[in-house]
Amino acid sequence: MMVTTPLERHLQITVQVGQTASGKPKLHNITYKNVDVKAADASILAVLDALSPLLSEPISSMGRVDVVGLADSVAPSNA
Repeated sequence: MMVTTPLERHLQITVQVGQTASGKPKLHNITYKNVDVKAADASILAVLDALSPLLSEPISSMGRVDVVGLADSVAPSNA
């Protein structure tokens, strides 16, 4: 079995900053680091909702990014 340990979390808002010559959107990520890994999803959504009207570009997506450590749950034996 695998055990995960939260290491860090940040918020990411992706905005459209223009279009390519072929008409595809040009996207830019705005990152807000050092978010408490214990923050509730409802609190994160409230912060993202509060930040969104402050941006002048159209928002493509917004969410959280979690970085976790992975480890085996079985302790090594001393045999």
